[in-house]
Amino acid sequence: MKRRIERITLCVPPLLMPSDDAVKRIAPPLSLAYLAAVIENDFTFDIFDSVMEGFDIEEPVRDLVKRVGVSDDAIRERFARFMPDVIGISVGGTDQYITAHRMAALAREACPEAVVVMGGIYPTTQPQKALGDPNVDMIALGEADTTFPLMLSAIESGDFSAMPDGAGFKNERGEIVINPKTEFIEDIDSLPMPARHLLRMDLYNNTDRSYRFGPLRRPHTSVITSRGCPAKCIFCGARHMMGRKYRAHSPARVLDEIGGLIENYGIREIAFLDDNLTWDRERAAAIFDGIVERGYDLTWMTPNGIALYALDDSLIEKMKASGCYSVYLAFESGCQEVLSKVVHKPLNLEKARGFARRFRDLGIETTGMFVIGFPGETLEQVEETVKFAEQIECDYVSFSIATPYPGTDMYDICEREGYFTDGFCDDSLVFGFGVGHVKTRDFNPDDILRFRKEAWKRINFEADPEKRKKVEEWLKR
Repeated sequence: MKRRIERITLCVPPLLMPSDDAVKRIAPPLSLAYLAAVIENDFTFDIFDSVMEGFDIEEPVRDLVKRVGVSDDAIRERFARFMPDVIGISVGGTDQYITAHRMAALAREACPEAVVVMGGIYPTTQPQKALGDPNVDMIALGEADTTFPLMLSAIESGDFSAMPDGAGFKNERGEIVINPKTEFIEDIDSLPMPARHLLRMDLYNNTDRSYRFGPLRRPHTSVITSRGCPAKCIFCGARHMMGRKYRAHSPARVLDEIGGLIENYGIREIAFLDDNLTWDRERAAAIFDGIVERGYDLTWMTPNGIALYALDDSLIEKMKASGCYSVYLAFESGCQEVLSKVVHKPLNLEKARGFARRFRDLGIETTGMFVIGFPGETLEQVEETVKFAEQIECDYVSFSIATPYPGTDMYDICEREGYFTDGFCDDSLVFGFGVGHVKTRDFNPDDILRFRKEAWKRINFEADPEKRKKVEEWLKR
């Protein structure tokens, strides 16, 4: 059946997080801004970030878990007021599917005739589950910049045989049809600039709650300059969203985007959210040199982590010269055997140690990022990681517990070997924040949680009184 589409709402559902976690973060939904930019001239848009608009609204969900964002009534009212023909729901994490499905139900109540489309990592890695919801009509797998417009055309024509690569839907018999995601955009410079003018940039750009200790300068914002990750780390499902092939904006395109942010929003600080900002060292060097040559008055940081295996001393010096003041160093493990044989990360720890020292010598703040509790790891190797974290003398360290998210090699290993904890299910990932879900012959979740708590406290709190003071002040905000 043909449908006429005039109005589209793209939205971010409320966030579930630990009740005792003071760290609420907020950043512009760039995936939605990219998507809107492709088709904004053809439709009327409402981008609805229910977390940003309800950032100070918290509601207990169950023990140790809270929901952050506007109420159900406010969501329902927002949909009913705008009356979109299509409602797109972006799910940023596989552990956030519950609020996404709740938003789909509210959309159906408020706008019974609207087509509800879900996108993001959750429907991409669990398409059958996402489409099993009667309130979800379609899903977009992986990057949707080209997929979504073609889906809209198929909806308007009523010809679902024209549904593109990466589209999931229900046919006229109600059967679920999944067109696998096999094609990714080769030239991402062909995409328009993100439609930030459709976002409440005044709120995003001036919040203290962007990344860890907040920005050094305001206004601030985030950019993404590349897509795809050639690495094969077992805990990461990014390949499903953006593929393994590295695709990047040209240096000129990146510099033009930054220049526009400075001119239009007065931006003084950038957070680069790339998975691999420095993968192509020549491209990265041209960006950093360009920031200096164009006279951009910027500070910048890398809160998603930076690929240590793609660095060299010259590039680090260019990072400093162009305004870099903080980097998150993705070591993952402090044991070379775990990195090489378990995680499958192409990182040489001794070289990485030298790069960390170089950042420190240049006065760039460093946060070492580690993950412990991998299937195939031993407690002795966890101890080795903790010792390494102490020795590298980063300004801060973080220890995450390895989590078997659907769509990752780690999930498949745990399923095959029977490593999930007793009673493990998808809800365990939603309501089991900060705990382990893996139990092997070498360790149980309590072992890993103990290592994490003791190591974090000792390295971040007890080793340096000044560091402890800064962390305590931040946690009180």
